Amino acid sequence: MSKKNRVVEQIKNNTEKKYFFELFIYKNTVLSKNAITNIKSILNKYLKNKFQLIITDVDKLPEAAIKEDILIMPILIKRNPKPEIRIIGDFTNPKNILKELLIN
Repeated sequence: MSKKNRVVEQIKNNTEKKYFFELFIYKNTVLSKNAITNIKSILNKYLKNKFQLIITDVDKLPEAAIKEDILIMPILIKRNPKPEIRIIGDFTNPKNILKELLIN
């Protein structure tokens, strides 16, 4: 599987990345669009240049969902720093999202 097929969109900020996230969505639905918009807004506001976000559409890459045991979308996975944390939803409440992701 090539990275080109896996990544729908990759947002890189400067080379001093501290946080690494992956957002899994299903198709270009309203829920998916809202989740993308909301999580980008939260990360840009609170983490500024300290994160990398990869967005994966499991409609285009179903094996990614199987590999990660994902049944419900959208789901955001914080991969780094550890511990890995998974959050399901549309990400409308920034304070709750930051609390769940253990971001101060």
